[in-house]
Amino acid sequence: MKISFLNNKLLGSVFTAIEVCVSNNEYSYIITIVKKAKEGFSIIDSITQSSLDIDYLKKINAPIFLNINTDKVLCKTIDGIERNDLIAVKKKFPSINIDEFNYDLWHHNNKTMLAIARKDYCNNIISQLEPIKGLLFQVNIGIIALKNIVNYFPKEINEISLNHNHLDLLEFNLINKPIEKATYSINSIELTSQNIVNFSSVLNLNFESNDLGSVKILNKGIKNDYFQNMFFKKTGIFFVYFILGVLLINYLLFSYYFNQYNELSIIKENVEIQENQLKKIKKEVVEKEQILKGFNSSDNKKASFIINEVTKNIPSTIILDKLHFNPLLKKGQDLVLDTYEDQIILISGITNNEIYFSDWIQNISNSDIVKEVFVINYGKKESEKTEFTLKIVLNEIK
Repeated sequence: MKISFLNNKLLGSVFTAIEVCVSNNEYSYIITIVKKAKEGFSIIDSITQSSLDIDYLKKINAPIFLNINTDKVLCKTIDGIERNDLIAVKKKFPSINIDEFNYDLWHHNNKTMLAIARKDYCNNIISQLEPIKGLLFQVNIGIIALKNIVNYFPKEINEISLNHNHLDLLEFNLINKPIEKATYSINSIELTSQNIVNFSSVLNLNFESNDLGSVKILNKGIKNDYFQNMFFKKTGIFFVYFILGVLLINYLLFSYYFNQYNELSIIKENVEIQENQLKKIKKEVVEKEQILKGFNSSDNKKASFIINEVTKNIPSTIILDKLHFNPLLKKGQDLVLDTYEDQIILISGITNNEIYFSDWIQNISNSDIVKEVFVINYGKKESEKTEFTLKIVLNEIK
């Protein structure tokens, strides 16, 4: 039974084979774990249980080959090879209702071995795998699974020791005699009488399907169920991981672009702050330019008029040293412009006559353009001359 590429992927590389046997009315389950590699098949474990350990089979989680080989399965040899399965069964069991039985056939040395068991009995054995029925891949009855391996035995071997009987290859029938444990070497694989049927059932994967009888129909349905179950299971897992991968990528992209957005927002905020500062500075510059333009034009004439009014009629006893019109109030730092004191005149100088000095201040105070006059500094030097500084507050002149 050769498997397509897709189905081969669904099967995997590890297989579980179970042979159900009966000895002294006690059931035993021989479980053989087979692994397929590039070099071929190999047995990695083989145990015997008195009852099926479903948890153990779940843990292995591999396709199951079930071999029903109990006293309820009859194996009979028919002389000749009958190509029609039903005719072969009727020759050996002419009075049975064939619809109530599962049967399989094996042609060898011009003889036919027939294995037959009631469907109800087979279904009862199969039902023991109900908790893991999705893993059941193939059912064999009797020793028919040996059909594809006997040709690999050395020609000097005429008898194969099985779990509860012997197969005579020359007469092609089963012999009931004391069990002798034996080991057979086939293509560098060591097979024992305990696991030879199980291994042979798995080995059938390498051959074209040669199931005969009703077992062929039974296995067709079982295999279709297995492949459908595995396909939806594995594709479901794939899509779950795919969706998780997409969500992870979306999360990473969202985190990346969210961080980029935050960084750009901070940059934008800083740019806006700088723009506002530049706008403020630009506005102040424009205002100062307007002040300077005004001062250099019409205000220049007004300033000349004010200075002339303040400084006219200066007594000869007074010498002016400095005169500041709208003096600097605060020196600007960084991007902040200088601040000037508007409508103010600062005058500093020296005098040697207090009377003339007082009269001059009085004359300035009486001027229409002057609001107030403050003496903010007045004191004598070593030369008997007195230094002074006046702050003249002007009225608004339009």
